[in-house]
Amino acid sequence: MERQNVVISLDIQQLQQLERIALDDDRQMALIFVKNVIKPAVDAVRGKGHCKPIFEWDRRENMKIEPPPIKE
Repeated sequence: MERQNVVISLDIQQLQQLERIALDDDRQMALIFVKNVIKPAVDAVRGKGHCKPIFEWDRRENMKIEPPPIKE
């Protein structure tokens, strides 16, 4: 697996939530935060996850689009 550095930004509410989790030592909220905030942000930076329209494809991706077969 290729190693990549990923930089994400958190808004003020997310930072406050992170501080609250750390101060309370709340493991369950930490897991929820990772699943709902960190993981989607990392996936967005790395280009994983949701489908994207053709005009957002990276030029290195396969741009060949096959038309559907013609039914006779």
